[in-house]
Amino acid sequence: METYFDVVVLLAGNVQSDFLNKKGTMFRALNDYRKMFLDVISSTTSSLLK
Repeated sequence: METYFDVVVLLAGNVQSDFLNKKGTMFRALNDYRKMFLDVISSTTSSLLK
């Protein structure tokens, strides 16, 4: 589980840095998507750990 979560965080970080030099609106939209994605991952993880 730890390695899977590490990969997810790494991918999210790579996507974020890919768009760092784009428009601010695009970056904000991407950041909102990343937060939503990480919320889904964390809730799924906590469900699996119960």
